[in-house]
Amino acid sequence: MKKTFPYLMILLAVFPLMFSSCNSDEESVVLSDQCYISSFSLGTVRQQRFAKDADGKDSSYYTSFNGRLFPMTIDHRTLTIENPDSLPVHSRVGAVLASVTASGVIGWRRADLEEGADTAWTNYSENDSIDFSHPLTFMVVAPDVKSSRRYRVKVNVHRQKGDSTEWSNKGVVPYLGVMNRRKAVCWDGRLMVLALNDGGEAVNVQTSLTGEAHWQMLNTTGVQKAVPSTLQKTSEKLYVSTEDGRVLQSTNGVDWSDTGYPAHEGLQLVAASEQRVYAMMDGALWSNAGEGWQQESLDAEPAMLPQRELQGLYYTLPNGQERLMIIGQSTEEGAEVTRTWAKSWNKGGEAAEGWMFYTPNGADKYSLPILKNLNVLAYDDAFIALGGASSDGTYKPMDEPLRSPDHGVTWKPYAGGDMNIDPEIQKVAAEAGYITCAVDDNNFVWVVVDNFVWKGRINRLGFLR
Repeated sequence: MKKTFPYLMILLAVFPLMFSSCNSDEESVVLSDQCYISSFSLGTVRQQRFAKDADGKDSSYYTSFNGRLFPMTIDHRTLTIENPDSLPVHSRVGAVLASVTASGVIGWRRADLEEGADTAWTNYSENDSIDFSHPLTFMVVAPDVKSSRRYRVKVNVHRQKGDSTEWSNKGVVPYLGVMNRRKAVCWDGRLMVLALNDGGEAVNVQTSLTGEAHWQMLNTTGVQKAVPSTLQKTSEKLYVSTEDGRVLQSTNGVDWSDTGYPAHEGLQLVAASEQRVYAMMDGALWSNAGEGWQQESLDAEPAMLPQRELQGLYYTLPNGQERLMIIGQSTEEGAEVTRTWAKSWNKGGEAAEGWMFYTPNGADKYSLPILKNLNVLAYDDAFIALGGASSDGTYKPMDEPLRSPDHGVTWKPYAGGDMNIDPEIQKVAAEAGYITCAVDDNNFVWVVVDNFVWKGRINRLGFLR
């Protein structure tokens, strides 16, 4: 049974007397003046889980796990104790044993209540469960009863299931309803959609990446004849190519200027790194770092380069190596396999490195299907692909994303369905003319389907660790 005292000092008042009464006159006992908690850990924690019974009805059951798997961090500077890695969702912390090591006598009470009868101190015992559903104050009183220290204790529990995706509808964007070809990027704290109006003029439709959606349509300058699907971004600039083979640049997506790179009929911008831009022209792959176009070295025939639904991805591997991927589809009749090319280099060696072709295998059931409105994004330490229906009908519009953890070699649905698409998105996508997607720095995926916009993230990618 828990023992509760109006004031913990009642217990401590007799603490020194216990020693003095047990010692002879010749012996002297010096009690410690130290008061601190040196370790704090949770015992077994129950977790509620949900499932369907044999009749398809919702049901629940309980499992348990060792709370020591989620260490409690003690900060003696701020006098706080909490677990930086939160317990799994639906963990029940209303009655949990705790193992606490301290110098002194320990008592605890709720920290979020006014001083009064309901906040009397409770003696700590490793055999008594504690209600951690509210923040608590743990007080340690030194053995000499001359000093004490109070810690605020909080047990963090996730409020979301880690292996699922929460989507929020950012509303209908009237501006996009009258726009034609478009591409979305997350840039400078905004979701930006470069699109063409009925007159073929490029406009910039945008909103902040945070807070409520407040859409704006901004008229652009210097970007006549832009091809929105070729829009590329680096850390400092945006690039886009035009119908007459020019490459334009911008730092805000509204005001554009010519890069001065030689124009070429049929030029199509396909990718950009921090140092170079890459374009298809004359059936070959070229790059430019401001010193003129240079033809890239390929390890297979140029005829194997993709020509449509092109996606260029630039990223840095954990070891610091930089890499570019170009993924797209062939216009060759009967070609039912997406084509992927990669180029990687160590710092400073971009120009000298050649491109490697990921030879497709028509019998490989894990290849990326031919998708209308193909979108490939670097996400969740891998690539994900989503878009419209596949040419063979196996993939429905905005179906479950296909994931490639090996950077474009194999593509499979998420194990366990971590990234599930909102049915409303799929409903709108079924009749959509345009689907474009982008990822922001907070791991949110933005999906623009015609003039509808959604924002979603796998919950675990938003958990603070």
